[in-house]
Amino acid sequence: MDPTETRTWYPIMLDVAGKRCVVVGGGPVGFRRAAGLAECGADVVVISPDGVPELAAAAERRELTWHRRRYRTGDLA
Repeated sequence: MDPTETRTWYPIMLDVAGKRCVVVGGGPVGFRRAAGLAECGADVVVISPDGVPELAAAAERRELTWHRRRYRTGDLA
């Protein structure tokens, strides 16, 4: 998209409480997404070989599940 074009945004509201949500990536953006989903009651699974310290702490507190590996075909099944 050309940066001079006007963007049109669409809102999305999802009830994720009790739903499994997979986040691929444990960096700052991935953790922010995972934390937001967890705050909404989702069963969050993060797949990433490494991650920010906050991700490790959240996994230790069992606020989410962290699979410390690369994404594999079938992880979303």
